[in-house]
Amino acid sequence: MQIPFTQTKEYLSWQESVGHETFYLETKNAVVACVVLDLKVGKVLYCPFGPVLADGATDEDVKSLVTELKKKGKELNCVF
Repeated sequence: MQIPFTQTKEYLSWQESVGHETFYLETKNAVVACVVLDLKVGKVLYCPFGPVLADGATDEDVKSLVTELKKKGKELNCVF
């Protein structure tokens, strides 16, 4: 699976170095790197060029990843 730089742990390390909160979710068939941005409207999850799905990823893989993203967004009080 080819992953864009903005979906790597190195990118998240850089985002953390400039003061942003980040997290990384990885499943068997998908990865997503998210940056939590604190905007005027509230906190938002920013996942540039992600999530990235492996060949053979199923609808269940996508649903599972979306469920985890929603859960994490609620934990972080994100509006989007």
